[in-house]
Amino acid sequence: MDTCIICHKEVKAVSRTVLSEKGAEGIRNASKERNEALSCNTGDVVHKNCRRDFTDKRRILTAKRHFSGQQNTNQPELRSSSTFDYKSHCLFCSKGAKYNKLKRGYDVFAVRTIEFQKTILQICERRNDSWGDQVKGRIYAVNDLHAADCIYHQTCNVSFRTMKNMPVLRSLNEPTPKKNCMLGRPAEENRLQAFQKTIEFLEENDDEQITISDLVRKMSEFCDEPFSAVYMKKKILEKYGDNIIITSINGKPDVVTLRYTARYILHNFFETSSNGVYRDTDAVIKAAANIIRSDIKAMETSKQAYPTATSVQSLSSNLDYLPSSITSLLRTVFTEKKADLKIAAIGQAIVQAVRPRVVIAPLQLSLSVQLHHHFSSRYLIDTLFNLGFCSSYNEVQKFELCAAAVEGKTDLNISQDSCLQFIADNVDHNSNTLDGHNTFHGMGIMATSTPATKTVKEIPRMDIHKDRK
Repeated sequence: MDTCIICHKEVKAVSRTVLSEKGAEGIRNASKERNEALSCNTGDVVHKNCRRDFTDKRRILTAKRHFSGQQNTNQPELRSSSTFDYKSHCLFCSKGAKYNKLKRGYDVFAVRTIEFQKTILQICERRNDSWGDQVKGRIYAVNDLHAADCIYHQTCNVSFRTMKNMPVLRSLNEPTPKKNCMLGRPAEENRLQAFQKTIEFLEENDDEQITISDLVRKMSEFCDEPFSAVYMKKKILEKYGDNIIITSINGKPDVVTLRYTARYILHNFFETSSNGVYRDTDAVIKAAANIIRSDIKAMETSKQAYPTATSVQSLSSNLDYLPSSITSLLRTVFTEKKADLKIAAIGQAIVQAVRPRVVIAPLQLSLSVQLHHHFSSRYLIDTLFNLGFCSSYNEVQKFELCAAAVEGKTDLNISQDSCLQFIADNVDHNSNTLDGHNTFHGMGIMATSTPATKTVKEIPRMDIHKDRK
């Protein structure tokens, strides 16, 4: 559907005229003489009558006198002398307007009372300017605005009544809004930028401790209206897809963990390289480190139970605990033939350092328990823990409590051809106190059998208070 650039009405095939370069130039010159801001280009469509009236010299002179205030204000503006349409043009600015009955949200209203017409005429007298003369001429041309179904922009109405100039947006020759224009508010750039900053924070602090709620609070630092927890989770899943894991770790729900696949890392590495030549050694090392870190994060881990004694004693089990990428790296670094124990120990130290909150490496725990058994030195264990060689002293104490609780509930499964003997003894600790109280008396009992029966017990990791009986 083509619209006339002069009257903004539909152009039918009978009255259709396509402007050439000469025709467009003539309309532009006429627009300048009329002191209007009408713009047209080659190929625009107009009515034949609209083009004739708009470029007519006599009508241009009349419009210039009207604009300069030289025209007699008592002479009404005739409907036949202009292309103004009361049903589709604003009474005040004469630009295209669309009235949509009583639907809210529109800036266009219809004239419904005689008092409106009288009030506007009084304001025209008080204004005593060219805009008031134009509006007065349109009112005198029909006498009854309500009968003519006259409409107006509320913005123009307010500006006219408050003695202001015509609004800038209405003073331009803008076309009537189309029906198929896209509705809805534009994208909120501030929130999107805040979300991007939150994502950067996540990538820089990926320690398997950040939850969705933490990201929402972080986003609130960058904007006033952060995403909700549900929408934040949805946006993160849309951005990373399979490269992110959202799960519950150590009792904390919706913990976010990034996990880049080797294919993704290598793809980025090849994109950053130039012509397939890798002269930057650091880039190669970083790509290899990202692959190893990704493999460590892909490990199936659980802190519900401690490693069993069998898995700690088996060298093959300790090697199988490691991802293949770490094993390949350390076998390449160590040149000695019998380096499996070193590879397992250093590899598990790397795994423990990458995922300190969700991993209990078997050799790390066993070394700390052994040191506590032989030396009972918290200082020694914490020193080696800070260096990344063993578990913490607190973890050793927790392990001993859990092990004691499991041993105390052990059922004796003795075969009929075995000999069972119970051994018991007491222990007294009589402190030198003034009142003789607060002494200790205890008794312990154990069972021995022959031939020996080897059992493997899994020790669950529980929260046990030291005063538990």
